[in-house]
Amino acid sequence: MLSKLYIKDFAIIDSLNLDFNDGFSAISGETGSGKSIIVDALAVVLGAKASKNQIRDGFDSSSIEAHIDIDNKKLAKVNSILNAKIKSPLILKRIIYRDKPSENYINDISVSLKDLSEISALSIDILGQKEQFTLLDKNEHINILDYFGDKAYKTLLKEINELYLKIEKSNKRLKELPKDQKDIDNQIDFIEFQKNEIDEAEILDGEDEELETEIKRLNSSEDIKKTAYSINQMLRDSDNYSVDSILSDASNLVDDLKEYSKDAEAWYEKLMDYQELIKDINEEIKYFSDSIDYDQDRLYELSKRLDEINKIKYKYGNSIAEINAYREDLNNKLNEIKNIEQEKAALEKSLIEDKKSYDEKANELSLKRKALAKTIAKMLEDELRTLNMSNIQVEISVETKKTMKDYGYDDVEILMSANKGQSVKPISEIISGGEMSRLMLAIKNLGADFDNIDTIIFDEIDAGLSGYTASCLANKLRELADKYQIISISHLPQILSKAEEHYLVEKASDSEATISHVKKLDYDGRVIELARLLSSGKISDIAIKNAKELLKSED
Repeated sequence: MLSKLYIKDFAIIDSLNLDFNDGFSAISGETGSGKSIIVDALAVVLGAKASKNQIRDGFDSSSIEAHIDIDNKKLAKVNSILNAKIKSPLILKRIIYRDKPSENYINDISVSLKDLSEISALSIDILGQKEQFTLLDKNEHINILDYFGDKAYKTLLKEINELYLKIEKSNKRLKELPKDQKDIDNQIDFIEFQKNEIDEAEILDGEDEELETEIKRLNSSEDIKKTAYSINQMLRDSDNYSVDSILSDASNLVDDLKEYSKDAEAWYEKLMDYQELIKDINEEIKYFSDSIDYDQDRLYELSKRLDEINKIKYKYGNSIAEINAYREDLNNKLNEIKNIEQEKAALEKSLIEDKKSYDEKANELSLKRKALAKTIAKMLEDELRTLNMSNIQVEISVETKKTMKDYGYDDVEILMSANKGQSVKPISEIISGGEMSRLMLAIKNLGADFDNIDTIIFDEIDAGLSGYTASCLANKLRELADKYQIISISHLPQILSKAEEHYLVEKASDSEATISHVKKLDYDGRVIELARLLSSGKISDIAIKNAKELLKSED
């Protein structure tokens, strides 16, 4: 269950800290006060898409934190997903930035948005007006029905999906294969040509770099010789001044110090070693310089060879390593093409087997779907009758067609009639706003048992309802609160009076900003809020009396 929600700098909320208990909690407030902003923030921390526009104006980031108490079974699944050993409560945290991607954490462990969403869905479900409109999309109806399938049902559905993807992949590969022998021969000739062109070049690893270095050296031979000569002069060859002559003079002077210091012998030996080192370096530089002579013929041959390698690079890779990898890939392609008949035969055989298996499983699933459709339709009717829809008829149509899809052969559509004497029709054509709210509530009520979730949050699911129907909905929410934690954003006194805890969202403005605040109402505060909702303007004594009656009926 959701035990704590902390929101900072989100939309018009500066800082908000809410504590929730189990049972039924309700949130109310004037239109535009920020009630749904709380649900939006909660959706974000549970893994919904976040927008930089949700950050409060004038701030660089927004943070939302939710504390969720879960049982050991769910905790084990969380630790399996995260490969961790965290304890309850889960502390979900989301930080949205203006100038960089958002950060997601569970108990201080950085997690992906996918994992955050998957883990939060184990415990909490949000139902708002946007979710209700999925009922109008016929393509979603099969997902609603399949949602109620048991483990064996969903395993079968998964197997069908995997077979469908495998069949699609095999068909795609067959289309890629050459259709006749002439095409095969042309591909073989082209690959052989490319292989021969690479092989005939006989390029060695690192050869291009060695060529470039030598070409650069030949083109700079005169500068190299001048530099080497200058170095030789500095080190040893100058008659007037050189490192060698300085070291020689220093050695003689140190030799004079031997009678005064026992360390002078060591100094003298080091200077002599340096002289020998300078001599060796000088000789090596001379040898390097003497080895370089400008050779036009040699430069031509080197440049010609480098051009050959660069042509191969241009066609087959930006480096010798890429050329070698391309050459290896050509070998693999050649082997594939030469074995194309075997591959084609294997694919065709696999397709026959996979289509047969798909057909058997899809037909089995169709039977299960039709049986499930009757069961769920009956359960929905029972639920909806408790929501003041006494004449409700629900039918879930499952029409089997022999068109392969990733979920089988079936098309599913929910049909309904809310009035006696009227035949069932597609809900997208006839359902009202109030009926849609009640149908979605019925689906969620049934689905909560299937999902084994702990918390259901309703965001103004009561839209379009009033009077006795609103009371029925309120009773249903109170009934649900015996099984789950229920948090409802509502404007209906009937629903708010059923809540065990009531929070009020208020908006205040000053010269600089508009801020939303939330407070938990005591009895007197609840009376005033219910009376406000019962009144058309100024709160009357009758409205206060009615508010007290509503609360009294729940004692």
